[in-house]
Amino acid sequence: MNAFQDNKSSTGNEKSTPDLNPPPYSEASQNPPPPFQQNHPTPAGYRPPIFPPLFGVYTSGYRHLSLALHKDSRPFLSLETHSGFSGKPSMILSNGTSTLATADFHSLSSKTDLSVGTFNCVMQSDGMFTANYPFEYIHDDGSREVFAWKRSHGAEVQSLRGAYHGYKLVRVKNGQVVAAWTKPGGPSVDKVGKIALMERGLGERWEVTAVMGALALLEKERQKRNNGVSAGTAVAFST
Repeated sequence: MNAFQDNKSSTGNEKSTPDLNPPPYSEASQNPPPPFQQNHPTPAGYRPPIFPPLFGVYTSGYRHLSLALHKDSRPFLSLETHSGFSGKPSMILSNGTSTLATADFHSLSSKTDLSVGTFNCVMQSDGMFTANYPFEYIHDDGSREVFAWKRSHGAEVQSLRGAYHGYKLVRVKNGQVVAAWTKPGGPSVDKVGKIALMERGLGERWEVTAVMGALALLEKERQKRNNGVSAGTAVAFST
């Protein structure tokens, strides 16, 4: 008997050798580890923008319009239109609980009063035979700047894939196009137009003012078109 065997037999309570083999596969956890998720805390005071970069304007009932990403998506703002005899502004833009902006038309004039909170400005054609509608905007720092909605069939309007002609909003001081809108490219029962915001660094109040100006021009063209249809119908019945 060798020394190793003698030592093993002489120590009655020797420690057992640990089992270093892995557990059977059935004993191991078969659930995959949870995916890594990195939290991005929302900055204090952050508020998401009111408008997406591109959205549509749709009819949603008598004297009601809605703003939504698509025809079948949920509207994020609503628009009421009123006649001049109602005592209310011609157009009221709201989020369902509060008024964001109004537009008030003037009969026998191209003048439109735009109001966003306590800010007010006038949008009016700068000539009888021109399709330019300038307005002066006052920035938060008190500086003043003139913007103008101009009839166009340029790249900004064409990118909306609607009617051939539309309007673009231009910074008069440098010619930068900051927004655009157009009507549908063909007959549509419920779609009124499409609006794009191409500059997102001018503030929320400016965006509401720009969109309200676009909606006012869209509504004026819609009324003109409807009045033309009504006049044509009346002539047809009279003959």
